[in-house]
Amino acid sequence: MTTPRLSAYVALLGVVTACAPTIDLEAERAALRETDEAWAAAASAGTDVELMASYWSDDATVYPNDAPMAQGTDAILAFVRSSLEIPGFSVNWQPQEVVVAESGDLGWTSGTNEFTVPNPEGGTMTIRGHYVAVWQKDADGNWKCVVDMFNTRSPGGTG
Repeated sequence: MTTPRLSAYVALLGVVTACAPTIDLEAERAALRETDEAWAAAASAGTDVELMASYWSDDATVYPNDAPMAQGTDAILAFVRSSLEIPGFSVNWQPQEVVVAESGDLGWTSGTNEFTVPNPEGGTMTIRGHYVAVWQKDADGNWKCVVDMFNTRSPGGTG
C-alpha cells in the first residue's frame, strides 16, 4: 500500500471514529431506572394488563418463581391476566441496581419485590423476594425487558 493511500485510510478512520456517537451512560441509567419504576407503578395499580405487558419486548421470556416460563406476548399476557385474577393479588418492586452496557443499548435492573397473595386462613400475606430484569433498547430507542426473572422467599425468610 502506498503512503498516500495509507494516509487516506488513516484520515478516514479518524473521521469515522470522531463521528461515532458518545453514549451518556448516566442518562441511560436514569432512563432505565425511570422505565423500571414506571413499570412497577403500572403493575402495582394492577388495572391495565396491556400497559403492564407493554414493558416486555414481543419476544421476551418471563421466569416466574415456581411456575412455567412465559415466552412471547401471548404467553406473557396470559400470565399477567391469570395473576391478576388471584383474589387479593398485588405485586410491587423497587430497583436497587441499574447497569447499562458501554454500548448504551443493553442493561439490567435488579432489586426487591413483594407479592401479596391469599393465605390459608382466607386473608392475604405478603411475600418478599428479588428480581433481575434484562433490558434492551428497541428500534425506537425505548427500553424493553427481554428477560424477567424473579423469586420469592418463604414467609419469614431472610435474605
